[in-house]
Amino acid sequence: MTMLDVKRWPDDPHARAALERMIEARRGPDPSERLAGEGLDFRGADLSGLSLAGAVLYRARLDGVRLIEADLRDAVLNDASLEGADLGGAALIKAALHDARASGASFRDADLTRAEVRGADLRRADLSGANLEGASLTRSDLRDADLSRARLKRTVLDGALLAGATLAAASGTVWGPIDVGAPGSPEPLDGEAMFRWLREQGAGDVAQAQALSGPPWDL
Repeated sequence: MTMLDVKRWPDDPHARAALERMIEARRGPDPSERLAGEGLDFRGADLSGLSLAGAVLYRARLDGVRLIEADLRDAVLNDASLEGADLGGAALIKAALHDARASGASFRDADLTRAEVRGADLRRADLSGANLEGASLTRSDLRDADLSRARLKRTVLDGALLAGATLAAASGTVWGPIDVGAPGSPEPLDGEAMFRWLREQGAGDVAQAQALSGPPWDL
């Protein structure tokens, strides 16, 4: 197996053709060819382990697609649908997921360093063990998401919805404010109040916690 082997092709022939074009180009004169998958339907596919660095998947349908340990660094997934997709262990370094719909998706142990995930729907998503260093989750919906063991070094959570989220053993530094209220009842928290709430959810080690003079806040 190589980083260009597809385990299962998408059901849609147009999406399959786009993948075939990329793979043919990469095996030939242009190894840097990017997947042109804007608006295409990749459902039914297993693209685990595939090299998709720089892929353009704007508004693509990736619901339920397996992308385990795929290379998606610098990929454009803005407004893509990833509901129930499995991106466990995937490299999403500097990827763009603005307004992505990824409820119930798995990002377990994925690397989202410096990823732009603003306004995304991540309800019930599994982000356990994910590296979110420098990532922006501004205004993203993380209600009931699993962020246990997540690395939150300088992670931007400005306006993120976190009611019901699991944060056990999460650690690092974050920017707020966050919203921990129920639907229709905003409850914004910032500064020490945000810090205390995150600690109450099991984030970090309170004995070693120290708030900075301004954002971000140590957990």
